[in-house]
Formats: sequence, structure tokens, C-alpha cells
Amino acid sequence: MEWLHNQNSPRLSAEIEIVGKHLQTSTISSPVAGDMTGTHVFSSHTSTTYYVTAQFSDGNR
Repeated sequence: MEWLHNQNSPRLSAEIEIVGKHLQTSTISSPVAGDMTGTHVFSSHTSTTYYVTAQFSDGNR
């Protein structure tokens, strides 16, 4: 829903400065199956989210 809201928002054209940036990485591991020896197979998924803070010339972020 956030994507749809952003797509329907008005567009701005302005000079900005990137004043901050960071990222967040998360990994999730889940057991998938085990074999006769008791060994488990795991599936993992890693995602990275990037964030930036933009500042307009009037100081608004």
C-alpha cells in the first residue's frame, strides 16, 4: 500500500542535499528438512534496506 500511496503523490522538482544515509541488513534462517543422520538443511534469506535523508535548500527534510 505504501508503494501505491507514493506513486499517487505529487512530484516535486527541487535541488536537495543528501545529509544522511544508512542501511539495515537482516537475515532469516529457517530449517527446511532433515536427513536420516539428523543433519538439518537451512534456508536463509538476507535483505538490505537503504535509507537516505534529503534536505531542501530551506532546511526542510
